[in-house]
Parts: sequence; C-alpha cells; structure tokens
Amino acid sequence: ADNRKTAVFPMQTDLYLAYRPYNPKQYNQGRLTLLLNTGALGSRDEEFDGFADRFFVREWFAMYHDLPYQVYVRAGRFLPPHGWKLDDHTGFIRQGQMILGLPFDHERQVTGIEVGINPNYAYGHLSVFNNADQWDKPVDHDCGYGAAASGGWRDLGWQAGGSFIYGKRSALASGDCGSPGEVPGWRQWAMSAQWALNFHYLTRVLPLIYLGEYHVNHTDVEGTEDPTIGLAAFHELGWLIMQGLNATVRYDWADTNIDFRYDSMHRVNLGFEWYPVPFLEIIARYRHNWLHTDDRF
Repeated sequence: ADNRKTAVFPMQTDLYLAYRPYNPKQYNQGRLTLLLNTGALGSRDEEFDGFADRFFVREWFAMYHDLPYQVYVRAGRFLPPHGWKLDDHTGFIRQGQMILGLPFDHERQVTGIEVGINPNYAYGHLSVFNNADQWDKPVDHDCGYGAAASGGWRDLGWQAGGSFIYGKRSALASGDCGSPGEVPGWRQWAMSAQWALNFHYLTRVLPLIYLGEYHVNHTDVEGTEDPTIGLAAFHELGWLIMQGLNATVRYDWADTNIDFRYDSMHRVNLGFEWYPVPFLEIIARYRHNWLHTDDRF
C-alpha cells in the first residue's frame, strides 16, 4: 500500500556445470575440464525489469591441467588472477577498484587465454585477454585488450605474492562496447602485494590467520593532463573458535584519487563463518562504513 520495496531479495544465484571428456586414471598425465557457470541477479536496476534479463553466463572455459608441476592452460571467459579473490566481492580491493572499465568484482570476466604453474610453494599465472564488458558479446574489439600476471610463494606458515594487470581502450562512440554515449580512451595499470601468516603453524598454539593486501591503481584518460592514482588496503584476522566455526575481523581502506582530500573510505567487518555440515557455509557479518573520522558514528 505504501509502495515500499522489501530489503530482502536473492542477490545472486549460480549454477556450475563441469564435464571432463578426457580424464585418465593416472595423475600428472593431463586431463581436460570444461566448465560453465550460469547465474541470475536480483538487482533492482532498470536493466533487469524483465525476468529473462536477469539470467546470464558468467564464465565458460576449457582447461587442460593436472600436468607435471601443476602446469595448466585455459581458454574462454574467466576472471583474470589479480589480488585476493575474496568471497565478499564488495571489498575495496575488489569492487572498489575500477579496473578495465568496470569494478573488479566477481562479474569482471574477460575472454582470453591463461597459463599457470604451481609446483609446490612457488606459483605463477599469466593471461592475455579482450576487455569485452558484455557477457553476450564475449569478444569485442572496441573494448580493448589487456594482460595480467601474478606470482609468489605459498609456504605452510606464510605467503607472499604480487599481481599486475594492464589494459587499454581507444575512444568509444555511442553504442560501442555497450557505452551509452561517447567515452574517451584510457590506458591503465594496477599492481598489488598480497601476504598471509598462519600463526597456528608458526606458534603451534594460536588458531589465527592473517591476510593482507595493498593495491595501487593508475589510470590515464585521453584529454586529461594528469593520471588518476587510487590506493586501497585490506587486512583480515580469522580466529578458528572450534572446528567448523570461524570468527573474522576485517578492515578495508581506500583512497580513490590521491589528488583529492577527504575522499578516503573506511570499513570494518565483524563476522562469523559456520559450517554446520560439509559444503554448507552460513555467514553473518556486521559492516560499518565511514568517510571521515569525525563522522564515524
């Protein structure tokens, strides 16, 4: 009667399908996996007014893997490796970063080829791709091209690594690459450092995990004199209370343009992750955001 909309709605639904047409019994002999990820969004945006408009294909690729030293190659539509891939896609190091024209969250898939290696502790990934924005047009020359690389070392008690991504796109006319109007061209690179500590392994006592990342985003837009430089940071502590129950404390920070004062963002997350049965996870989080210290509460 009062035309109010409910605040409870299904934000996202996914269906994963995988098939292995080549799957030998021997390990390290190579096997082929085909993957398809379809989904539906619960967004209230006008573009999703029609029921059918909510459905899309998020990822699809063929991957040849399980080779010596865990070498793999995949081709298709996928999310390029860059930084921590968090379950919370709204983090400032993910959705808060405009990378390759869109927020770098769980929907920023690209179409290309990727190779990787992960022998034991060292790891490395390299991909080249087309920056096509629309899932139903996975290859679009107007959207530009890019590349991403990441590597590091995963040990039992610690981890350290780095990521780099680069992309460029020429100026767009109205309708090109899904643009609503004319859009200037740009060239962008972003890099980040990631790290982790396993205090339980290091101390044999504390059931504590620490994750961190620092991110730098550099964008040159045609027609502007100076580039835009953005920064972001992420820290999380995870405490294993008991088997199947974990408590987390997370702090996110971002400054989307270092040339502007008082535009930094802060966020604190307090949460619990509960696994009542295998493969079922229930997450409860309290989130607090603020822009200025004086306005925090």
